Amino acid sequence: MTSIRTDSALLVSIRDFLRANYTIDDRLIENMPDYIGPGVTKLRKSSRGDVVTLLVGISSDRDEFVTQLEEAGATVNAKIGQAALRVTASQSDIDCLSELEGLKSLEIEQEDVRRLDEGYESSRQRVTRS
Repeated sequence: MTSIRTDSALLVSIRDFLRANYTIDDRLIENMPDYIGPGVTKLRKSSRGDVVTLLVGISSDRDEFVTQLEEAGATVNAKIGQAALRVTASQSDIDCLSELEGLKSLEIEQEDVRRLDEGYESSRQRVTRS
């Protein structure tokens, strides 16, 4: 039987590998984000100035993190719950954003949620994944 590891299990094994094979300050490893989306990974090191909308998960104080984001060139468009933000930033700023302390996750916003009653005024409002 083949087992499939989750992103968090893979992250733990990467951290263990780094600790076992390299002399690295533990603070660097512990501050690694839990998830960087594949779309974000492709845009790192980009020099293009195109603007992209990102969903940012945070593990630190939100107000302090918003300040860090703005200093890195991003604009916060919405606060989602207690630990997430919708942000717009230039592609050339993504590498810097990926390294902020307190970053939990970073992914490109997807249009994957839609209302089932779109175009039908008499329908009850329900939300589903596309």
